[in-house]
Amino acid sequence: MIALERLPLPDEADDRAFLEVWIQDFGACALSAADEVGVFGALGEGELTAADLAASLRLDESALVATCRALVAMGALLATDTGFVLSNAGRLFWWKESPCYRGREFHPHWDWEQHHRIVETLRAGWAPLLDTEESFSEAWARGDVSQESARNFTRVMHSLILVPSLAAVRSGAFSAVRHLVDVGGGSGALSATLLAHQPACRATVMDLPPVCEASKTILANAESGAKVEYFPANFFSDAWPSDADAFSLSNILHDWPISQCREILSRAFAALPARGHMFVLEALLDPGSCAPRMTVLFNLLMQINHRGQQFTRQRLFELLVEAGFQEPRVVHTYSYWSLVTARKPAAQSGTPSSE
Repeated sequence: MIALERLPLPDEADDRAFLEVWIQDFGACALSAADEVGVFGALGEGELTAADLAASLRLDESALVATCRALVAMGALLATDTGFVLSNAGRLFWWKESPCYRGREFHPHWDWEQHHRIVETLRAGWAPLLDTEESFSEAWARGDVSQESARNFTRVMHSLILVPSLAAVRSGAFSAVRHLVDVGGGSGALSATLLAHQPACRATVMDLPPVCEASKTILANAESGAKVEYFPANFFSDAWPSDADAFSLSNILHDWPISQCREILSRAFAALPARGHMFVLEALLDPGSCAPRMTVLFNLLMQINHRGQQFTRQRLFELLVEAGFQEPRVVHTYSYWSLVTARKPAAQSGTPSSE
């Protein structure tokens, strides 16, 4: 059996290096896709706003912005106050009029699936993972997920979020929590690591029934896995648990368009007691949304796969406040991940508190 509390926490630099390698092929495809649709050529004469660039190339503006920010992160473009312009390296290596144009070295990428999906997203706004008319997340919102799909997806997410979960729990950020419900808790990585670190508290995975079953299999070899509780439910359409003093959203909000992010946070706020805790674990973008490179590429990936996005700290704070939460703040960072917390206000005078 694996004792999660005794697992060594990888050095942040090692985690960052791993993620950079993991996403580097996607970044290469962002460059090759931009070359194919003519982004660099259109900017050859100088700066353009995102709206003008999208109109000139007949591309989806939101997808173009996400792609151009990725190109800024990789050094091919510069972001200005009003739009985008070629960097020196972009003009040398990616503008086809340059004698040093090197896009031909990336032409083999034009046959790659990720290249095609970025091109499709630029032209149509998104590119579904499957041969459907809806995003992957839309099927999950309906609860229309097979056991095999749930198992495969949950295992991948477990490997991505386990180490950030270890770091977040060991930071002490959850020390006041008595019962955490991890909404969309997937593999149960956060719940199991919390129980290993704070065995006196409760931790519950709230997710679709096939995901809960996948979690039980994944956590079977973890000592604390047997203590994880389950609340099989669709967090869009089913009632939420009423006995928790904290909810967490770990790599969940980035899967959904802003309108559905608002819905999730609104439901969390309604289900929490006064002074209840809200935790959000996400890879945050820097102000300007063009760094760090891994997160900017991850942002483009979320738009392609789910019509979702990564957030700047300010944007995530705004969404939490809009939902009614108070004093949002970043309480912990590890590698590219940040743990954000906020609280539901105390009950108004004359209103009984549930604490």
